[in-house]
Amino acid sequence: MSTIRAVAKAAGVSKTTVSFVMNNARPQVDRIPVETRDRIKACAAALGYSSNPIAASLRTGRRVWIGVMSEVLPEDSVSWAWAPFFEVSALYGIQRKLAENGYFTLLGLRSVEDEVHDMEILVSAQVGGLILRAADERAVEKAEELRASGVPVVNLFPRRPGDLYPHTVDLDNLAAGRLAAELVIKCGSKNPAFITVPRISHALRNREEGFVTTIREQLGTAPGKCELALKPNGGMVNGGLSHGQLSTLFREGRPDVVVALDAGTSMVLNSFLHDPSVVIPENLAVIGFDAVVCGNSRYQRLSSVGVSWVRGGEAAAQIVVDQVENREAGPLPRLLPPVFVPGDSTPPHLCSEHAVETLTHLTQPAGRSRADR
Repeated sequence: MSTIRAVAKAAGVSKTTVSFVMNNARPQVDRIPVETRDRIKACAAALGYSSNPIAASLRTGRRVWIGVMSEVLPEDSVSWAWAPFFEVSALYGIQRKLAENGYFTLLGLRSVEDEVHDMEILVSAQVGGLILRAADERAVEKAEELRASGVPVVNLFPRRPGDLYPHTVDLDNLAAGRLAAELVIKCGSKNPAFITVPRISHALRNREEGFVTTIREQLGTAPGKCELALKPNGGMVNGGLSHGQLSTLFREGRPDVVVALDAGTSMVLNSFLHDPSVVIPENLAVIGFDAVVCGNSRYQRLSSVGVSWVRGGEAAAQIVVDQVENREAGPLPRLLPPVFVPGDSTPPHLCSEHAVETLTHLTQPAGRSRADR
């Protein structure tokens, strides 16, 4: 293993300059010309040298660890098809962006019993900042205290629009609803319908507003609506009752396009479409929200409107890094643009609407007829 002295000699700079560049030390590294930084990195790579940021942090007092509170993954098998993908994708985006800036991820799993306690454990480890995922009300209050004491905190996909506002990263749900409506119109729909739940979250409310308003403006009519029943605890859609509600929607409403407004309704709709006793119109187009990975050996992949959770994690991490380094974090709150990912239910003429090339490997070939599926 080469030494910092050897890298400094090869690059024609001091050891201190090499240390600043290899540890991405701010603000010192910002004053070093880009050409010099690139030369130092090239020499380090050629000599096989890598810095030890942990040791450097002990010397300088710079906090290189960023705490991340992740959602506890559900234990029920119904959620296995989709829940791990979203959480791991967000964590990957966070870790990748932190690593690019010379920081490391310290992971905490959010406890349903006491999220605040778990936050305090992370903070006691002297993290430089904290990223929360859909923090609950008490966790938001604790986060406000931490921010007041100088610890940067960002809330990724907040439960309520005011939670830690404006230090939030979220999908632009109004734009997502409008995008879904535009896709419905491009499908040539004359009688669209959407599926939601009675649970009133800001995300669902905004998606519904964007969708309904655009349909009314463009088609001159209100779309059909099916509000699925929830289980007694209010946490998940009641699949048994919901199948009856969906049967009524298709029998009486006769929609030609159906849009499911969140991951839960998308999963229930997908299950319903595969019920052998259900008669589905041959040319029905289906769009699900947050449903990129609903497909498995049993269910087809729905066409999906949503957001890249990798990009969401990257955005949250960058905001924290900017605040740790006393830089402007850019416009806040950070609203992520919606994307459309074609799936098995995508009409052939909409396949070109695909907006994120990096997600193509998650979709199956679109445009097949139902007889081929």
